[in-house]
Amino acid sequence: MALARIRTGVWRRYVQQMVKNTSLFKSDFSSDSNAAATTSYPKSSKPSKILFTPGPLMVSERVKRAMGKDIGSRHSEFEYLLTFIRKSLVRLAGGNVQTHTAIPMTGSGTFAIESTLTTALAGSKGKVLVMSNGMYGERIASLCKQHGMAAETVRMHAEALEQRLQQSDDVIAVVSVHCETTTGVVNPVFDFGKIIKNHNKGCLFIVDAISSFGGVPYDVTNIDYVIGSSCKCLQGIPGISFVIANASEIEKKIGQNKVLTLDLAGQYSELERTGQFRFTPPTHLLLAFKEALLELEDEGGLEKRIKRFQENASVLKQGMNKLGFKPQVLSQDNSQRHIVTSFQYPENPRFVYGDFIDRLDRRGFQLPAERTNIKGCFRVGTIGNIKPEDVKMLVDGIEDVCGEMDIKTPLY
Repeated sequence: MALARIRTGVWRRYVQQMVKNTSLFKSDFSSDSNAAATTSYPKSSKPSKILFTPGPLMVSERVKRAMGKDIGSRHSEFEYLLTFIRKSLVRLAGGNVQTHTAIPMTGSGTFAIESTLTTALAGSKGKVLVMSNGMYGERIASLCKQHGMAAETVRMHAEALEQRLQQSDDVIAVVSVHCETTTGVVNPVFDFGKIIKNHNKGCLFIVDAISSFGGVPYDVTNIDYVIGSSCKCLQGIPGISFVIANASEIEKKIGQNKVLTLDLAGQYSELERTGQFRFTPPTHLLLAFKEALLELEDEGGLEKRIKRFQENASVLKQGMNKLGFKPQVLSQDNSQRHIVTSFQYPENPRFVYGDFIDRLDRRGFQLPAERTNIKGCFRVGTIGNIKPEDVKMLVDGIEDVCGEMDIKTPLY
């Protein structure tokens, strides 16, 4: 019997009453639910730094203010908060709450990846294919091997996946990163899902959507587990991760994960049974996450947010092109989109990346540290609570810094 059917009657009636006639993101739970979303900064709270990183990102004052209240983690109000978040995430994923479930967790996106792998593949024997074209795909392969799984890395290409699946029937799961943030490439995971399920409906498909969820349209039709984070395109506070799972698959795994804190099915079971986390939840972070979801709706939903991110990326690419910065040359036939863009270092001995970003930092702009970049390239994120005007200021700042470093622009 599905665990959703054995919730206590009192709690079930309470939640049904609270969510009745409530739209996807609006709720009387929030004092700010009717506030217009904005990416502008009040004069009194203008940030000292603007982050152009893949995450954590710029967060609005509205979302930060949501953490200013206290809430009991075992109170019915908090149970409603979790229900609201879970239903919102499933719908953002293009799923149905009857067939899919969202499982929020305390921890980073990597924590949720490890929790998903150790739960979804608990007790299973066979090959785990890891589609990889960067550091985050390599990290997933490493996690699998650390837990004794037979992981095999496959080139991030639909043809390569199809060929490997046809070689043998020993593949029990495929794992892929959606947006590889070391390069900015957005991989064709929805095409992968169709290939996998056409080959074998029983083969699990797990997607790391940490950097993409909330920044691209989603469809979980052929995906069993989608892993996301609060602090990327959804513009929440770091510390919350979540998994959107095929409910029939996660229920099969209840009681199978031997690591208590990583037990995704255990967290799901408790949420379904009581409406609460298994252990002490990050109440203030979840209040902020709820507000971030409301803010997304007030901005006009996914379509409007994606459009802003696309405009940010367009301003960046046009501006950097005028300065002569070349985008990173990618070996695969995928394209960089509007989440992160990677540029090649100028062929000028005066260009030292550490000095470059320190000078930008003094102007109020932060780029990712050198150790997180591909050698010879640097990245610029265009997601979070920033707008095209902010990106234009960054490009102007880069031009000024190049002048300070005696690097003539345009570069070529």
